[in-house]
Amino acid sequence: MVASKSLSLFALIGSAAALCPGDSPCSSNGACGIHDKCTCFTGYTGEDCSARTCNHHTSWNQIGKEATTNGGDNTVGAYNLIKHTPTECSSKGDCDRDSGECKCYEGYTGKGCRRMQCDGGSTCSGHGQCRSLGDVAKDNSWTGKDNAGYDGWDKNMVQACKCDAGWAGVACTDRLCPVGDDPLSTSQVDATIFLGTGRYSNDAADGVSNHAPYTDDSTLAAGNAADYLVPALEFVLKYTDAYGATWSTWGISAYDTSAIAIEEALEALPNYAIPAVTVTEVHFATGSVAAITMSDTSSTKTPAFTDKIFSIEFTHPRNSGPQTLTVESTGCDTAGCSVYYHGTTHVPANVVVGDPATTNSPLGGGAKIYTKTEAATLTIGSTSAYTATAVEGSKEATTCSGRGSCDSEKGTCECFAGYTGNSCETQTTIV
Repeated sequence: MVASKSLSLFALIGSAAALCPGDSPCSSNGACGIHDKCTCFTGYTGEDCSARTCNHHTSWNQIGKEATTNGGDNTVGAYNLIKHTPTECSSKGDCDRDSGECKCYEGYTGKGCRRMQCDGGSTCSGHGQCRSLGDVAKDNSWTGKDNAGYDGWDKNMVQACKCDAGWAGVACTDRLCPVGDDPLSTSQVDATIFLGTGRYSNDAADGVSNHAPYTDDSTLAAGNAADYLVPALEFVLKYTDAYGATWSTWGISAYDTSAIAIEEALEALPNYAIPAVTVTEVHFATGSVAAITMSDTSSTKTPAFTDKIFSIEFTHPRNSGPQTLTVESTGCDTAGCSVYYHGTTHVPANVVVGDPATTNSPLGGGAKIYTKTEAATLTIGSTSAYTATAVEGSKEATTCSGRGSCDSEKGTCECFAGYTGNSCETQTTIV
């Protein structure tokens, strides 16, 4: 009798399972429950669980309301938090129920159609990078609220092209044309910036005592309290041109450089980035620091230093407007360096770089740029200071000098009658 009841129970269960829809109960992609209803496993949907679900992500155009809250402050009353809610295919595509993949609408891409396509595709017409809004903010060092950069709901969804040097436009399809100074404008000045070497590469507050160069006498005596400037054996100047390309000079000596050496290095930059520049040594100083007792012989040494300041005037029309140079002095002296030069990280044999017995650290140096962004009148150095006047540069840096039209397909200027030159910067006739 008991066996008969058990068989009847199993028959009823089997009959109930068989009543759930699907070629097999719930298409083998779900559990058959009460009232012959399927509970689909993750990734499946439909009455018989035969259809696939697609990726869900933040919806482009659907918003939802969260639970009512007063934020813990009963004085402000209740309010509703509203935000973009996750939806299938981000509401910008149709789900293929057979494959479980989103078929995105035109202009959208990525898993679950979560990203807006860049104009010109993923390579921006082959002339740029497709970057999210969050990355664009990082590229420009924009911090936003609480130093969070751009933190909007679409920071990783909306994308824009970051064009390669020499290209412009929303899809990076336009070639940039040369810029220059309008030949008919007057009362304008060239940009002038200053470069300091030696002591003027660091500007430490305590002046000369903090600026001893390398010395080659073994090691310093224990307990010596002096700090040491460790000048770069060489430094590199970097310049960004009107096309957005950045160029680096070869290594320039930080010890015995000259105006002509800096001038030649800048004018040798590729692509005629700086066709002409005038570099002048405007200040020279020598001196020494307090005598140092050496640990090898207990002898003393009085390190000497040589410091120079140079003015750099950008005189060519191609370098009109404000100009910016930056200095690199860390050094790169291994195979594969884009610029091979010995900087502050290079320690020749038998060269002292500081006293390990003290807490004082060597101070990096090599060269430093001084521009009008700091102040129009510059006080360079704390000992043997030099006063200079940096000039931002008021000449126009206008496409085709404002005397021609830009052919964005070729990247060349079509000069108006009476003007010539790569950027139409020269007047040929008076009309």
